[in-house]
Amino acid sequence: MPWQRPDFLANYPASQTAQEFINAVLATIQNADPSVDLSSQQSALVSLYNQGGRAGVMYQLADDNVQTNPINNRSFHRR
Repeated sequence: MPWQRPDFLANYPASQTAQEFINAVLATIQNADPSVDLSSQQSALVSLYNQGGRAGVMYQLADDNVQTNPINNRSFHRR
């Protein structure tokens, strides 16, 4: 599982709260491309975290299905 790899855990320690994890992931995305701002999706991402953990969050961030994805990640996918 990618979220159990040492390099992933170095950036996103397992001890992080849901909010800390979401903030760190969104910061990584925005640092990679400042034009991508998913901060408006924080509460939806925290809900996903509470339902499906880290894997659920990462899956939905990567998912490009506009009809079924509850996260508005279009700017991320366009970049």
